[in-house]
This record gives sequence, C-alpha cells and structure tokens, in this order.
Amino acid sequence: MQALTTALRHRVPANRIKLDQQVKSIIRTGEGMQVLAQTAAGEETLYTGEHIFLALPPALAANIAFSPALPEALLSHWRIIPTWMAPHAKYVAVYNTDFLQAQRLSGDASSQTGPMVEIHDVSEPDSGKTVLFGFIGVPAKSRWTVSEDLLKQFCREQLARLFGPDAAEPEAEFLKDWAADPFTATEYDLLQEVGHALPEQIPAHDAWAEKITGIASEWSPQFSGYLAGAVNSASDGIKNWLQQR
Repeated sequence: MQALTTALRHRVPANRIKLDQQVKSIIRTGEGMQVLAQTAAGEETLYTGEHIFLALPPALAANIAFSPALPEALLSHWRIIPTWMAPHAKYVAVYNTDFLQAQRLSGDASSQTGPMVEIHDVSEPDSGKTVLFGFIGVPAKSRWTVSEDLLKQFCREQLARLFGPDAAEPEAEFLKDWAADPFTATEYDLLQEVGHALPEQIPAHDAWAEKITGIASEWSPQFSGYLAGAVNSASDGIKNWLQQR
C-alpha cells in the first residue's frame, strides 16, 4: 500500500500536494468552485477549481460546509454511512530479533480472550526483525476506560502468552485508535455495526449537479471500504468527469 501511494505521489507535482490543511467549506461560484482550507494554527488558504472530488468518506464529507447548502436529507444519509474500520484500533510491536523464524512460528493467531482478536506477522523479509500487529477486539468506549499504557501492557502480555517470552519486550510499540481520530471516525461510527453501505457517488442536486464526485473507498459501488474500492471509485469518478467535459 505504501508503494502505491509513493508511486502516485511521485507523479504529482510537489506544488500540487498540500499537507496539514483541513477543508472547512466548499463554495459554488457560477461555474467555478472555491475551497477554503485551514491549518491547525488557523491560517486559511483559498483554492479554486471547476470540479470537486471528495477523497474522504461520506461521513466526514458531511462535516464540510457547502454553499449553497446541500439538502439535509443527503447530508443525513452521508453521516450514517459507516467508514470502514473506523471503530477499530490496531497495535503494532517491533522486535530487534527475528525470533519467529528462529522458533519456526508463523506469527498468525486468533483469540477469543484478547485484547487482540486477530494477529499477523508483518516483518520485512531478511530484516532480522520481527514485527507483529493485531486488531483490538474491545469496543471503543470500553477501550477508553483504561489508559493507553495499560492497553499496550495487555497487548504485550498477550503476545508473550502466544509467542513466548521473546515477545514480551518489543523495542518499539504503537497503538492507533481510529475511533479517537476525528479525521477518521465520527460519533455515528461508534453506534453502528460494521458493514458496507452505498452512497450516491455523483449527487444530482440542483446547484451541485455534476459538480462534486465522491472518490474515496466508501463511495465505491463494488468494493466499499477496501483498497480496491478506492481505486474503483477514483477511476470511475475521473472517467465520468472527463466524459462530462
């Protein structure tokens, strides 16, 4: 996945890539568009264009202020569409020895005890290191009743139970809780079951007809939530836009 994004980045001029900016509003101005973005420090930048491609999930797109306003029924529908994996958390442990290979262990495990319910070996071949990651099977609101340090401790203890004492002391560890990330999850993601839903990729609503296109994975009619969905929706979205011109 990193190789794919790196290859795409190298094909885009550096001055076209804008980082650390949040889109706050999108304004229709005649046949054109204005996008107002803001940094964490409050610095604002205005961009102009002729079409808007929403490369983010519908639930997050609903937080953008559109002018003229999108119909509330459409925004309400966007808000309740699940963002794939948004309620979940992942733990990653890095070790300075390749103890899995030495012990001829696969590094894959499933657990009904937890806190991780699914664990995989993601070590680089011939790196001399072991890297394990696992999906934490505890609901977000329950995860938040303990500190991050304690949750990491529980994960280390589980890895030691599964793979032996070598797994008890990683040289580095990381915990990513998508449910706590406002650029990934919304309050609705904590309330609903995991699943897929299909939003309208090209909303046909008055002033915005054929002016905005959803191209993130969750807009895909075939592979919503997966990497293939992002490729599918982006490819279809660009193709439809080119046909309109």
